[in-house]
Amino acid sequence: MLVGKRVVIAPDEGTVILGGGVGFVSKLYGEENGGAFAIGEHPLEPGILGGPTRENIESILRLNADPELPELIFGTPDGFFGRMSASGLTFPTVHDELQHHAVGCYSAHSGVKRLNRRAENALISAEKFCAIAQRVTGQKYPEDFDLAWKAVLFNQFHDILAGTSLEAAYEDARDGFGEAMSIAGRNLNYAVQSISWSIGIEQDGTTPIVIFNPHSWPSLAGVELEFGSLTGEEVLLDDEDRLVPLQTVRSRAATRGRNRLSFVARLPAMGYRVYRVAPGTSTEDHPPLQADGSSAENDRFRLSLDADTGSISSLYDKKKQIEVFGGPAARPVVVEDQSDTWSHGVVRFGDEIGAFYVERIGLVEQGPVKAVLRVESRYGSSRLVQDFTVYAGLDRVDVEVTVDWREQFEALKLRFPVNLDLLRATFEIPYGSIEREVDGAEQPGQGWLDLSGIMPETGETYGLSILNDGKYGFDVRDEEVGLTVLRSPIYAHHDPFVPQPDESYSFVDQGIQRFTYALLPHSGGWEAAGTVRQAAELNQRPIVVMETYHEGPLPEKDSYLSVEPDNVIVEVLKRAEDDDDLIVRCREACKKATRAKIQLPRWAREIEADFAPCEIKTFRVPRDENLPVIETNLLELEEPEE
Repeated sequence: MLVGKRVVIAPDEGTVILGGGVGFVSKLYGEENGGAFAIGEHPLEPGILGGPTRENIESILRLNADPELPELIFGTPDGFFGRMSASGLTFPTVHDELQHHAVGCYSAHSGVKRLNRRAENALISAEKFCAIAQRVTGQKYPEDFDLAWKAVLFNQFHDILAGTSLEAAYEDARDGFGEAMSIAGRNLNYAVQSISWSIGIEQDGTTPIVIFNPHSWPSLAGVELEFGSLTGEEVLLDDEDRLVPLQTVRSRAATRGRNRLSFVARLPAMGYRVYRVAPGTSTEDHPPLQADGSSAENDRFRLSLDADTGSISSLYDKKKQIEVFGGPAARPVVVEDQSDTWSHGVVRFGDEIGAFYVERIGLVEQGPVKAVLRVESRYGSSRLVQDFTVYAGLDRVDVEVTVDWREQFEALKLRFPVNLDLLRATFEIPYGSIEREVDGAEQPGQGWLDLSGIMPETGETYGLSILNDGKYGFDVRDEEVGLTVLRSPIYAHHDPFVPQPDESYSFVDQGIQRFTYALLPHSGGWEAAGTVRQAAELNQRPIVVMETYHEGPLPEKDSYLSVEPDNVIVEVLKRAEDDDDLIVRCREACKKATRAKIQLPRWAREIEADFAPCEIKTFRVPRDENLPVIETNLLELEEPEE
């Protein structure tokens, strides 16, 4: 909670923000002039908790008609904070999070939370390539992104995204997110196809595949795509006719004549590269990864699973010759959770009451690109499948999870005990990160959580980042991380109501859900490990376009934006809201002051700027190349000259 009604908020990047705490709708704050100031509890949120209503205003007018009451003054946030600034008073400074409330909201209703993550990232990727296509091919920039973002933002209203609304509300939320993702997918498809159709691709008997990278850095990414019939005598070539390891894996279709291709693509920053499936036999030795029924390894790591429990028994760093984990890891545990939907009064979910037992464990894929170990386990009426994937050339382990949950008043966590001392726990928050106490409390996070510390065998700094594509609740207890997979309270149950044993209720998170997490062990801290970038790559995947041969002005590999150094990330590339200028939004991601260079070759622009630690900068690039680039703010509007 805030330390006072009026405070100074001081984020990491060095700005100073005046803040005011309000506790109730239309609460009255006495002012030095003898009057009072009326302000709503949530002036920025829609619905019943937003701004003053007509009833509020009429109430204030009625109160002002009573001469024995203080005068109530209508005002604005600008006026309120202007008076605070001019008062000359000293306010408490907050350099921390403002509030943790109702920790169950971080994990209630997995479905709406993953839809939110998917929709946000789909729109961000689509905006990038729509802006690029407008510049490169003349493709018209879509006009319906505004509608899509409004649907996403509406569903971020606190009771919806928190998972605490009525069950029926999630049908509306699903449809809203679906509309947003449909708009994003359609616009992205139009954009990348307009680019891929403009690539000059020779007719040479091969099948071209264009892979797009939505990130502002070169990416090494696992790619899979459905393909037609194969003879088994095919190879994969890049744009320079170099052989690339290729693996045929099981198709998602249960029919004959279908295959699925898997390979690791090396992609240029925010651009594309052409690969080609060609007839022929590989002249290079691409041996399969070493693997058996319970282990798999690449050049960096050896992963071993316990055949009796299905947990990770060992993740061995071959380069450092150390064990990453200090005990059984990726261990699914069932926790008692009798709390309401919000989990009012709960600090941590720690009362373990059960564990899954293994039904089957085995090797399901093995080849030169990847090896996949599958663990199928059960608890009560519920089923859990974890597919552990080790890639050749990628220094992380990806885990695809499918849960069919049928329990009530129980939560599911995955636990990971690390082999580290003197832990530092860092959580991703929007456009930044924060360190928190290692006390077992349930904490919110975004796409990654990192534990870094001292490796007891060597005294070196080492760490483990856990990445995810749709989870928001975590805990760190002693040397163990807990990722909260789901909770199963009653829908919209709010204390102090006590559920009656003879009544029927609908429970949250029943049925099948899927998500992916990844294990990224690293030397040194997360800042040097590329954790922020790897999490972004997990959430914004490469875009695949099956192509054919045609003439075109574009090369088989191109990059449209890049940035240096590594700790500055371009998060947003899109058209301006009010004209055809380009908006570029960047942030410093590793808490160190930096001078960065952003290159936009197709716009013939190069932007250089100084970033404070964690600073966000927004640049407006005029369509007219004779006009200078303007640094603006998050509103993106071109400010008039004074």
